[in-house]
Amino acid sequence: MTDNEQHYLHSFLSQKLPELGLDAETYAPYVTGNDGDDDDDLDELIELLRASSESHGDDDDAWKEFRDDIVRRRKEHLLGEDARKVRLDSHFLAF
Repeated sequence: MTDNEQHYLHSFLSQKLPELGLDAETYAPYVTGNDGDDDDDLDELIELLRASSESHGDDDDAWKEFRDDIVRRRKEHLLGEDARKVRLDSHFLAF
């Protein structure tokens, strides 16, 4: 990713982390650095963020929604990437 490109979660995290009592500039890199499919890693990250929250540490529903949103956005991003790769492969096969 170049300096001009933003992570696919950037806008979401810029809005959502402050709503959860976290500074987006400080905590977004933790989330964007965890792009794997490992649910255990994501759960550990959510617990770290939750423990750091100044206002929503005890709000189970807010953290479940946050986790679900990340998982959904990750899947949408990966599906989009797969579709882009298929289009590129089809384009190159046409030549």
